[in-house]
Amino acid sequence: PLVAGIPVVLVKGARQLRAHGMLPHANVLGGYLATSLIWVWGGYWISQQKPSIKWLLWCGLVLGGIALLLSFSRSSWLAISITILIFLGLALSHISRLKFNWPTWLAVILLGAVVFTQWGPVVSRFHPEQVDLEQESVSSRLDQWQQFKTLWPERLVAGVGIGQYTLYSQQQDSKQLGWRYDAAAPGWTYNLSRQVWDYQPIHNFWLMALAELGWPGLLLLGWLWCGVLILISQIIRSNLSVWGYLALASWLSISILGLFDHYLWTLQQGRLMLFLSISIVVWLYQ
Repeated sequence: PLVAGIPVVLVKGARQLRAHGMLPHANVLGGYLATSLIWVWGGYWISQQKPSIKWLLWCGLVLGGIALLLSFSRSSWLAISITILIFLGLALSHISRLKFNWPTWLAVILLGAVVFTQWGPVVSRFHPEQVDLEQESVSSRLDQWQQFKTLWPERLVAGVGIGQYTLYSQQQDSKQLGWRYDAAAPGWTYNLSRQVWDYQPIHNFWLMALAELGWPGLLLLGWLWCGVLILISQIIRSNLSVWGYLALASWLSISILGLFDHYLWTLQQGRLMLFLSISIVVWLYQ
């Protein structure tokens, strides 16, 4: 937690490491759990499995919920909260076995106990004005938005190329090295040279696709994503309607995550998460 650049939360000035699992960033772990726990939760309530299998699903659900909390990923918390509410609203009438038995209350108690012990860092994630670390997180995203607005109009049709966003950003900045007048500063500023790893992609899946693929590529990606939604609607109308609602919840979770981060596009683990979710929908449809 003392290494610069590692995702942490601040608790009374002390740096506490956010849970990563075996993934490159805590937000990736949070996104993976926000998407996959929907299926685990549905499997626990719906499937007609042996008691031993049910307990394995229950343990996975509880441990996954604790790990999701300890990732301190706000976008993941938002995604799973919205998707669970929508799933309950749509599918409640189809789930006759949905009831609060003692394993459910035990899971709620365990998760509540972890929330109680981690209340300080949880609160710090929602009060950026109180924590310098959160202020830096917000300001970096604003800088990424300004960088994107400068970059994408130059390559509207072809884009900058897949995987070339940060390299192209560094190349564009290198053309403006030295002294220049900045009216927003105001005054003369000196633009220092930075390395390519000093640049971050914009934290938005769709804007990253627009920057690297251009408008034609973004339209193709949107066509694919809407096609998945059409398949889900057909699954809901079939005799697998409850699993269709789970697929819809997973689709919505990924859609929300994509609005707040870029790993679904830029990291191998994120791309695997995205296309594995699409593959599950296709499998259910077939």
